[in-house]
Amino acid sequence: GYSLFAGFSIPGIDIAAHAAWDGRTDDTELAFLSWDRAGVLASATAKSKVPVVAWVTGAKRITRRAIAELDVNATADVPLRNVADLPAFLDLPALRGKLGAHVAVEGEVAHPSLVVSAKAEGLRAENRAAGARSAASSFEPLDALLEARWNGERGVITFALDERAPAA
Repeated sequence: GYSLFAGFSIPGIDIAAHAAWDGRTDDTELAFLSWDRAGVLASATAKSKVPVVAWVTGAKRITRRAIAELDVNATADVPLRNVADLPAFLDLPALRGKLGAHVAVEGEVAHPSLVVSAKAEGLRAENRAAGARSAASSFEPLDALLEARWNGERGVITFALDERAPAA
């Protein structure tokens, strides 16, 4: 098999990537991890059986259908972290609180199942002190949870939002 590891960075963010392929089993894995001064930004991994030798030698053709029929198992995570600590290039609105997410994909590329979870904790407008209401900000810190599932045919989305009580 073959394995490749690469590391590189963009200003303020380090990224490590890994690719591996086992010629006996066609097991293939791609992974990456990114981090900055505040910790892990995101990570992702994808696994599949990819017939690299058969494709390269012409024993099998690389077609849209061949790719669509690959079974994949992939996950991506953005750990819960302070919005203020997220990279500036994301150009997020002026918010305080924490955000995080998880995505999982499994099954054939053409018809995968998908699960998405996203979470917000204590989300509020940045331009006000905790507990102080203003015309520009009419909500107390919010906690939210989004869960979405797709089984290849049907989807379900649940969303919960909770406004915290004003601070005394």
